[in-house]
Amino acid sequence: MSDRVTQIERLLEEQRLNSKVLTHKSIDAESRSMRNNIVIYGITERLNVTARNLF
Repeated sequence: MSDRVTQIERLLEEQRLNSKVLTHKSIDAESRSMRNNIVIYGITERLNVTARNLF
């Protein structure tokens, strides 16, 4: 019985860590999405922007 409890505790800890990682990844993805949605008024956006014609 003790081995079974130990195994369940180990699995529970593993799931807790997985949940924590997924939470951080979700927050990171949401933050990146918000940064990509910034609107700046008064500046026109150029189409077909490449690294070559940025400078």
